[in-house]
Amino acid sequence: MGSERVRALVVASLSVEVSIGATETVYLREPKLRDVFLQVMFDHANIGGFEGAFTTGERMKILRGALLDAARSVLGSDVSDVLITEIARQEA
Repeated sequence: MGSERVRALVVASLSVEVSIGATETVYLREPKLRDVFLQVMFDHANIGGFEGAFTTGERMKILRGALLDAARSVLGSDVSDVLITEIARQEA
């Protein structure tokens, strides 16, 4: 292990848009959905996605796309979008 340490904490609130009638499925699959979303956030952090001006258009587009792909891997085509309703970075 290197001497890398946590330099910041990112907190995000997400909403998943789904087809009518699919809400119950979201609740049933919530643990798996949280897991894949967390993995997306780790991956995004590891490529430097939360460094500097992390809310620029291109970086957010990459993050949104990865979150949508992750949601669809769990819920299928019932997912139409993943919305980032809040995002903040706290320096350590």
